[in-house]
Amino acid sequence: MEETADGGIEASKNGSFRGTARVHISRLSFDNNTGKRAISKKNINRLHRIFQLEGCLRLDSENDVPVQIEEDILAQALAESRLIDQDLKLLPNDGKPHFLHLPQNYQLECLHGQHRILAGKKYLEEEYVGEEEELWWTVKLYLKGSLSKDACIRIQEQHPNSQPVSDGEIFQKIRYYHKQDNVQAEGKWWARLSDTKQKDVKQLLKMEEFVLVLDELLEIPGLWSTVKLGTLHRFLTLKCDEEMLHFLRHILFVWDKILDRVPRSAIDQLTVANLELRTPMVSRKDSREIYAMMETVQLFPSVSDPAVRQTLLRNLSTISCLIPSMRVFLENLKYLEPCCNVLKGLMNFTQSSTIRQCLFKSYVAPPCLLVETCEGKLQSATATDNKLAAYLQLWIYAMRNFPEMVAVAPKKELGQEKPVVLEPNPKLWIEISKMAVSLGFRTPKALKWGKQNPDESVARAFLLRARPPTKYEFTSITIDMATKQIAKILSMAKQIKAKTRTLRLTLPHGGESRDRRCGRPFENSQIFDQEFLFLPYMSGEDAPNSGEDISSFFVKRNFLRSFFDTSIGVNLSQSNNGESNTATTALEPDDTDLMDVDTVTQHTGNLAATKEMESKIELLQKRVHEIQIEARREIESLLGQLARQQQQSAKQAQAEKECIRRAENAEMAMHEKAGELESQLQQIGRDRLKNDELKLQLETISTQMRNMEQSKQQMQLRLEQAQNRPKGEQQKNNLYNNRETSNEQQKADLVGSMLRVQELELELEKKAEKEELLQSQLNKISFENNQLQSTNAEQQRKYEETQRRYLEKVKKYSEKINESIRLRDEATERSRTLELQSLQDRKEYQEKVNGQLHSLMQQSKEAIERYQILESQSLQDRKEYQEKINDLEAQLRSQIQRSNEACQNFKLQNQALELQAQRNHTPPNPDTESTFQEGAIISKLKAIANRPTTELRRVHFEVFEKQPTSTKVSIPLDEQLVNELSAEVLSANWSIFHPSGSVIPNARMLFKLAKDSAKPNFSIVSKDSVKTFREKQRMIIIKRPNRHDGSDSEVQIRSKKDTRHVKKRRRLGDLKLNEGDPKSNEEGAQDPLPEWVLYWNPEWQKILDDAMKHSPDYVLATTSANSRLTQRSFQTLLPDYGSPNGQGRSGWLDDEIVNAYMQLLVDDASKRGQKAFALNSFFYKKLAESGPKSVERWTKRIKVGDKGILDADAIYIPVNQNNHWTMFVILSKEKCIAYLDSLNGTGIEQVRKIKEWLEFDLGKLWVEKEWTTYSSSPQQKNAKDCGVFAVTSAKMISLQYDPLSYSFANINTIRKKMVVELIKGEILRDEEQL
Repeated sequence: MEETADGGIEASKNGSFRGTARVHISRLSFDNNTGKRAISKKNINRLHRIFQLEGCLRLDSENDVPVQIEEDILAQALAESRLIDQDLKLLPNDGKPHFLHLPQNYQLECLHGQHRILAGKKYLEEEYVGEEEELWWTVKLYLKGSLSKDACIRIQEQHPNSQPVSDGEIFQKIRYYHKQDNVQAEGKWWARLSDTKQKDVKQLLKMEEFVLVLDELLEIPGLWSTVKLGTLHRFLTLKCDEEMLHFLRHILFVWDKILDRVPRSAIDQLTVANLELRTPMVSRKDSREIYAMMETVQLFPSVSDPAVRQTLLRNLSTISCLIPSMRVFLENLKYLEPCCNVLKGLMNFTQSSTIRQCLFKSYVAPPCLLVETCEGKLQSATATDNKLAAYLQLWIYAMRNFPEMVAVAPKKELGQEKPVVLEPNPKLWIEISKMAVSLGFRTPKALKWGKQNPDESVARAFLLRARPPTKYEFTSITIDMATKQIAKILSMAKQIKAKTRTLRLTLPHGGESRDRRCGRPFENSQIFDQEFLFLPYMSGEDAPNSGEDISSFFVKRNFLRSFFDTSIGVNLSQSNNGESNTATTALEPDDTDLMDVDTVTQHTGNLAATKEMESKIELLQKRVHEIQIEARREIESLLGQLARQQQQSAKQAQAEKECIRRAENAEMAMHEKAGELESQLQQIGRDRLKNDELKLQLETISTQMRNMEQSKQQMQLRLEQAQNRPKGEQQKNNLYNNRETSNEQQKADLVGSMLRVQELELELEKKAEKEELLQSQLNKISFENNQLQSTNAEQQRKYEETQRRYLEKVKKYSEKINESIRLRDEATERSRTLELQSLQDRKEYQEKVNGQLHSLMQQSKEAIERYQILESQSLQDRKEYQEKINDLEAQLRSQIQRSNEACQNFKLQNQALELQAQRNHTPPNPDTESTFQEGAIISKLKAIANRPTTELRRVHFEVFEKQPTSTKVSIPLDEQLVNELSAEVLSANWSIFHPSGSVIPNARMLFKLAKDSAKPNFSIVSKDSVKTFREKQRMIIIKRPNRHDGSDSEVQIRSKKDTRHVKKRRRLGDLKLNEGDPKSNEEGAQDPLPEWVLYWNPEWQKILDDAMKHSPDYVLATTSANSRLTQRSFQTLLPDYGSPNGQGRSGWLDDEIVNAYMQLLVDDASKRGQKAFALNSFFYKKLAESGPKSVERWTKRIKVGDKGILDADAIYIPVNQNNHWTMFVILSKEKCIAYLDSLNGTGIEQVRKIKEWLEFDLGKLWVEKEWTTYSSSPQQKNAKDCGVFAVTSAKMISLQYDPLSYSFANINTIRKKMVVELIKGEILRDEEQL
């Protein structure tokens, strides 16, 4: 049946296909395409770059765009183009399809290729400026109406070169075809989902309320491109249906408020990405960015009407919440989930009900509503919905304390350690249970836990954690007594009163960035906002005053309002003294930051108050200065836009003039052609007159001939009559002679007439031939005249259209200029107003500070008096303290004397040992005590290894007492045993080494490394063997084929002290240690620097100067991998070149330079007969984030032999982490991993990742014991040269030099030489330079 359906689709396509043609690219429309995808600016830019490199290939059949056209419109277009149906299916000799002239204002309905056409239009307008006839694209024509629905879908969805389809777009297609009852098309989209996603989506579609809301959201295409259906399991298991529905409806409400009457389809992916999580009404920073994006058409690109765009901008300015999206919804579920788990712990949860339904079933209304205003304090209040107010307080409590109640931690702050996942705090669970009962939610679990004492629960948990019942035995009476005692001690502690802070929804600077506005809160913001996470601060619908940026509390309040209806009108009751205790949010404007009086009174000196006052005044001055700078920047930005608009106007005017000139030239040529045609027509007229005269003459001769013929006939008739009558012979003869004479005369006249007739006929034939020739010429001239007239009309139409567009643009630019001038005037006026306001605030602040200063002076006098009293009291204390110090000094002197005596005894014992050794002919052993300690440590380690434990995994240690002998010890992987071993080793000043050669500083890191390693092996080294052990660890042997003769040469790179004497043999290219050098053991000997490192050819300077003269976007070089290097990239190599003090340039190499230089090393190795490969700088990042499986396709090209990586001579892997460049050089044949870090990093984690990748790629060929590591590199002395050190060290190894043979002093020369090498496309080796 499926084959039959496919056959029907193909038949429909073939039957409606009419051929291929070229059309103007502006006639292609996607407005009526129901299957079109959201516009992706990223994809358009990708295609545009491809077109710039390869051309747009409009004649390639794969790039043809299928379109639908009505049959009558096609017939009209063929007539206007002077074509027939068959011409559309045949290609002319030039290989280009015929150009089809469509009726005016007619748009072809395209079935796919939206991004291709947008990118092609951008490319063609740049490539063919002013050449309108070149702005065409090739289309495949299908008759509209005869193409079946299924065939249309097949064409739309099965086309090459399309971008990958996201989960959200698949869900859109499933719902669209479900509504259309197209089961076959719907099934094909279902097939694109995995089994797990299909199961989750089907479960979601059973929830009718969600389906209704989601179907409405599907009308906004830009919301779905980032949706991942793999997160649906979190969506389906939360049991917070009411809250999630509220958020989804909130998304619809906000976007409809922005659109007003604009169709929802105007919201594309780019618009959603640029607007989500912004609040233009509250944040002035967001408002400025939105205004700039509207000006540059980054928002709502499909809306071109200026009035509608102005309305959209005005609607955006009224949004006081964070603009939501489907991505934000799914991210916020990660914050809602731990709060859900807290509330689920209060109830006996059933599968069919939600959290709200369970809690509302157990709700018993209390006498009055209680509201928590601060930690542990409840106050009576009123609200429009008491049940909802109580319900919200439980959620807010969970938001405030979830890190200590469920095993979920806040997000990690940048630059800080990852937050620790805390164990559940029983005190908080008891408190929320008590609060739930007091609010009216009487669930069995809440009633049970609410009766417990929180302090006793904490005490019991502490006892059981400190002494686990599995290892220690307690009686129940002992535990109860100890619990009550600890609880009594805990109850004696008084809560510290928190410092009063002002709640701010907006901040003058340093607000929450967009990446921090959704999802679980970050660690610092969670701690900072705990003080204000209470219902009086979180409820209500009041919009805050606008500020520069928003605070983290604003984000949390927006989170609550997105999932819940918080407009419940909470009002706190008044206290007995009549004062209102209503908790209000102090929303101070961020332009002022006045001191609190309570804070000022804490200072006790006039100097402190004066400094505080000066700092506040300085802050106000800075604020005024910032406002002035901001106003100036806005004015400069407006002036820049005005200048750009004027330049565009000038370019447009020049283009219009060119069009007018071309039209005038065409008109003059047309007039000249018309004159020629007129003269030819006149000649034809004259020829026609001559022809008419000849015709008249011919008719006259014909008439004469007819008359002569009639006369002849009459004469014959008379002759016959005469013959019939009897007359005399004489009469007959006479008559006969007369007749003969007359007949001869007539015959002569007739012959003459016949000859003349023949001449006339010949002349008429010539005239007819000439007339036919002239007629054909006339037809040809008439055809050319018609073509010229149609061309002239088309040119005239284009000229009028161009002139109309030009006038519209001039009018638009004039309006923008006027608007810019108005905005500049407004900004200037606003700046003046702010300056005057700041002066007034400064005066008021000065008066307030003077009053506070007076009170501080009075307080300082009182403080001085109190200090004098205290000073007199402290004299006696000082005397007693001095006596105690004297006693301690006497005790210390006695201890020193005893220690001196012990030292003297030890010296005497040592001397006796030396005498005894001399008598026994044995060398003296001053390390007798150390040896004893070493033997004792090994004994302790073995004792730890023999401890009984349930742990099966073991950690292996190789203990070095004296090199080269060692002892192997293996202990269970138990944290307590590892801690004891580490304490014993470190207390004896021994060292623990990782296999990479780095020292492990403490027991915690040792246990973590052992636990994470598949084969944990470490070394324990005594303090006397550390030096020898380090030298052994840093020694590697590198074998490589000779660059010239192919023979093997051995390179030994040892410790830094030994590598000072590695030299290069210029002929053979071999590197060997010079063992016979007398300076090989001298401390401080200089590294042998090859001459070519500092060599600089004067001719290269010209290459350098020419390169840096170009503009930043000028392409200076192209690598063998077709990567283009612009002058902007080369500026990172020469930051100080051509710029005073290197202003604006960091000198930190970018990815293009590093990757290009690595490719240069690969090409150079290939010339020398070696097999080298370079992976780009994104390889390690992908490996570290997603593991070896994710980079499998990256390494497919490293297949140079049967063994893959093991057959390569060298593999270069640049690494960029935390803005720092390092380098891996994998010497596969020598089985060596070189990690080159110019900041002396050990790279333990990086080396581990590379080994994991090698193990994954090599499989059974990987044997970790056979591989060695090397980590020596010259060191940088600044923060920008890391990239140069990384690639230069790799180059040294590639050319068989010691990586330590250059230093920081050579970097400037190396930078310049790298520029020349990249431009010339080759490595400059010593043979070519010296």
